[in-house]
Amino acid sequence: MSYRAFIDLNRQLIDGIYTNKNVYKTWKGFRLCAIDGTSIRLPDEPNIVDYFGVQKGKPNQADCSIGMASVFYDVLNHLVIDSTIKPNHTSEKQCAAEHLKYSDKKDLIIYDRGYPGFWLYALHTKHKRRFCMRAKTNQCLLVKQFIKSNKKESVVIYTPNKSSIKTCKEKGLSTAPITLRLVRVDLPSGVEVLITNLMDSNQYNASVFKSLYHLRWGIEEN
Repeated sequence: MSYRAFIDLNRQLIDGIYTNKNVYKTWKGFRLCAIDGTSIRLPDEPNIVDYFGVQKGKPNQADCSIGMASVFYDVLNHLVIDSTIKPNHTSEKQCAAEHLKYSDKKDLIIYDRGYPGFWLYALHTKHKRRFCMRAKTNQCLLVKQFIKSNKKESVVIYTPNKSSIKTCKEKGLSTAPITLRLVRVDLPSGVEVLITNLMDSNQYNASVFKSLYHLRWGIEEN
């Protein structure tokens, strides 16, 4: 049986569920989703090794075939909207870009700190998709300055560097500066920063983002 059968059957199932808006949960009117990827060990079969390749093992381990598994998941309704398994060298961001083909304008998509990047912001802007991403607090200058300011939230402008400009041009994306919102989340373990294009601070108060991001955990359990 072709593996496409499982993809097509899932697509029909998911499309059928979302035709009735009264049967699924939302967050402030959004279908609340998350995208995440993970490395997954695959069977040692010739056709699998040929496609996915082999990752060299540690000194006391054998080489093995590894894939990049990525899922686009509805965290409130526990539904897999789309999933893929690709060769391990495939980036999580590229998988996310492919998942967005199955997204909707009423989606709010949550990402962990492996995803922030100008070209992905530009892709969401192009397709008018809403997102909330956890930032790496020790890399981006804008994020570092925001943490030092002790503000609860701030509107900032992201401009692409040379590498981002090159990537955007390759993907047919705009290189125009993008205005985004930073939100501070204080945790017992330290400060975290979320990046979002939910710009209305009255409708989406900074205080709701801690619990919002926590809902991403559903994709880890999935």
